[in-house]
Amino acid sequence: MIGSMILAFIISVVAIVLTLRVTKTEDKEYNSQKSAGNLFKMYLLLFPVVIVSLIVYWIFF
Repeated sequence: MIGSMILAFIISVVAIVLTLRVTKTEDKEYNSQKSAGNLFKMYLLLFPVVIVSLIVYWIFF
């Protein structure tokens, strides 16, 4: 149980750090479509990592 909470906390911290890095960049040609696209790409890449991590956790713990 505590392991699941630690894993959820780590995943949440990684997600917020990546989100802040993507949204922190100041761009003169900013538009909401570009920002949404960047966030979509980040979460699309992060999703398989989370799934694999959960599978590894399920197998070994």
